[in-house]
Amino acid sequence: MQMLYKKILIIAFLTLHISFFYSQAAFDEDDISLQQLDLQQLERPSQQEQDSKSMAEEKRLRSKRTAEQNALIDNSIEEFYAAVQNIDFLLDTTDEDIQEQIDTIENFKQTIQFVQLASDTDTEEIEESLKTELKSHCDKLESTSGSTTSLTGALKVKGATFRSKTSSWTISVTGAMFGVDNLFSIEVPITYTAFTNTTYTRPAAMTTQQREEYENNIMIYDSFFRQSIPLVYAKLSYKIQIWKEPSEYRFVPQECKIYRTDKNRVVATIYSQDMQATTFTYNPITEIRSQEEIEEDDKRVASILQEEADLNALYAQALGNGASKSRSENQRKRTSLYITTDTMLNKSDFSNFDIKNVTLNAADVNLTLGFRKYFFVGGTVGYDFYGKRRSTTYMIGVLGGVSYTLLEYIRPFALVTLAYHTDKHITPRLGGGVDFMAGKIMLNLGYNFQWDIDLSDSYAEDESFFNRISTGNLFYIGVGLSI
Repeated sequence: MQMLYKKILIIAFLTLHISFFYSQAAFDEDDISLQQLDLQQLERPSQQEQDSKSMAEEKRLRSKRTAEQNALIDNSIEEFYAAVQNIDFLLDTTDEDIQEQIDTIENFKQTIQFVQLASDTDTEEIEESLKTELKSHCDKLESTSGSTTSLTGALKVKGATFRSKTSSWTISVTGAMFGVDNLFSIEVPITYTAFTNTTYTRPAAMTTQQREEYENNIMIYDSFFRQSIPLVYAKLSYKIQIWKEPSEYRFVPQECKIYRTDKNRVVATIYSQDMQATTFTYNPITEIRSQEEIEEDDKRVASILQEEADLNALYAQALGNGASKSRSENQRKRTSLYITTDTMLNKSDFSNFDIKNVTLNAADVNLTLGFRKYFFVGGTVGYDFYGKRRSTTYMIGVLGGVSYTLLEYIRPFALVTLAYHTDKHITPRLGGGVDFMAGKIMLNLGYNFQWDIDLSDSYAEDESFFNRISTGNLFYIGVGLSI
């Protein structure tokens, strides 16, 4: 009879405990499955919501800008808020649903723990039944795809001012969820091209109208970010995994999209490989597993981490190949027309160097045609001054070499040249240099080592051929066009 009373007491406790939980956890699915954006989220931020330092900077800049520039910013703000009023934002947010599922799991664990404390043969069947139901709740949680946004959910978005070096804005996205501050955090660079949906033109190559539009856009959007105007919003999808410690869960970001709010257009997408998973613990902590179950969970977690590591390795390899491809695509063929002038120094000039003895050696016009991104061939014609070395002559020659574009504006190159001079000299040259490019304008600096072979009749017939060869060091500077 005592065992019967005990069993009845346990069943009554379980019934009341679970019923109370579900009555507290009840919610309207229509409220969380697909929410229409409350436009109050997009109202002008209050002074408290604005970053004080950013606002102070905005006030300082506003006092320095012209009246026309300030009016342009003010009009852009009005147009922004008018535009968002006409957009039907449908945002799927499931933070509350996921939290309810976690609460359910922890409630079942607490109930099972109570049963375990009163453990005997009469409660084993109840415990097994509860564990079976607990597993179904865990499976449901892990199969649920969560989502949240910065407009209706737990995310916060902040934009930094434009960086001309990278031609981008940096957007910071953070999330405080499931009772954990900064559970999610990422910084996303958004290029000017992606943000404005325009074809990128290098600033140095812009027309006057393009430059004005470019500078105005940067000024306007920087001002938006300093004033905490929600020019962009973020939407994050994620999954929750049951992890290895008691009451421990793992938050796994799946995809984060950044939208231009007034256009409701995606300007950046970040995938799971580029985001960090984090763990959090539910309080109070409840442990109901046996030692065998703990070891199984350890193996399961190790398997998940190994699988992710393998996928990340493949992703890194693919990313490296993509980066190599990107660098290849950014190569600028060395198709150019430029003029160079040089001075020549030989060994004696180096040993007894005097700046007064440095004279102009030659002036050349060079044309190169690039092919297969890295290679070029071309021709050169010039006028040799020589100074006191020889009489002036004309020169014609061919050249070829390789080049590699770095940082878009710098292009090192190596080349060989073979030239014929009208005073019957042939000059093979081996050297290299660097092109500095600003739009189509090109400045280059270079060096050639030259062998000067004299084929004239000024030498005796029995004289060694090697006596006809002299060497020199050519240092040159050039300017022209890189097409």
